[in-house]
Amino acid sequence: MNQHRIKIVFTFCVFALTLGIVGWFNMYKAQSAPRQGDWPGFSMTYKDWHLYNGQDRAPQHRVAQLTYTDQLHWRSEVLEQTSAPDIAGSFGEASGDAIKGFNKRFGAYSRKVDPSEGLYAPDEWLIPIRISKYKQIPGTTIRPTDTPGLMELTFIEQVPCDPEIWKCESDAYKVVTSVRYWADSELPMGMTVISNGELVREITVTDFKWLSSK
Repeated sequence: MNQHRIKIVFTFCVFALTLGIVGWFNMYKAQSAPRQGDWPGFSMTYKDWHLYNGQDRAPQHRVAQLTYTDQLHWRSEVLEQTSAPDIAGSFGEASGDAIKGFNKRFGAYSRKVDPSEGLYAPDEWLIPIRISKYKQIPGTTIRPTDTPGLMELTFIEQVPCDPEIWKCESDAYKVVTSVRYWADSELPMGMTVISNGELVREITVTDFKWLSSK
């Protein structure tokens, strides 16, 4: 796998599973400062559709509503989840030095965290340094979209197939990832992932607004 691929530290996975919110709460180590590459405040509703759901490849989707002030303050709520409809209304949030949430199945959860050791992101595709890392991948192309200020970045990888999570037909797959993002803030605004010519993931932003002037 490409050495420039973003290295996300999937820590506290037990917390994510206990909380039951399907979008992982990911933690990455800041490169130089805890809040490197932060975005202006915004609110966003998005649909995350994916095909790769175990061996049966059954399509699933999740709809989430995110209110984001900064890397230390945000709230994400599950509005719809096809694989677990009963968790709609579950949420997770970051508030300074604490992470907390509520799950319809398991109840409330909270814990103290140390922001200097790494920051939580509301979803794995919404990490402030992600676009800048993608730009470092050799062969990455960037082009403007029909929306002023909105760019699209595309890169190709050869990804080894893991038979434990996928019905492998070959040892590796050609994966084409395209991410739309605002050029000035590098905030992602959608993503598609195509594996061997087949769409396997699509993230669509259905509602968006900045919370204050940038």
